[in-house]
Amino acid sequence: MEKNKKKAKTGYVSYSEIKISEIRHEKLSKELMLRITNLYYSIFIFLDSDLQKTIDSFKRDLHPNDEVIIWEFINLCLQKYFNETDGSDNKRDIISQLLLFSMGQLEKSIDISDEKHLKLLELWAENFPLFIDK
Repeated sequence: MEKNKKKAKTGYVSYSEIKISEIRHEKLSKELMLRITNLYYSIFIFLDSDLQKTIDSFKRDLHPNDEVIIWEFINLCLQKYFNETDGSDNKRDIISQLLLFSMGQLEKSIDISDEKHLKLLELWAENFPLFIDK
């Protein structure tokens, strides 16, 4: 993976230039399938995806296990957030903000209050050591 990172370059492309990659992994392990299914019912169901599309998306990833770990971390923060709040927030909005955090965008970029944004940031920071010490 480090070799790929060294060759990687950043830049901007138009949305129309983005192409869905081919399926790189025809089969995923039973353990990974269970984890993906769990994530589907915890997160992806709120993002208007279906289970097969979710599975296929992970099959397209270069490193599906790494992607699952990221989503499991997002799910941990999501569950803690709803455990510690009144649970009335739009799950899709909260998931979207956590996804942006996972891409390094920590500023508020969706329509949530500053208080909710701060709570999400606190949960992210509090749990991040669990994520990076994998």
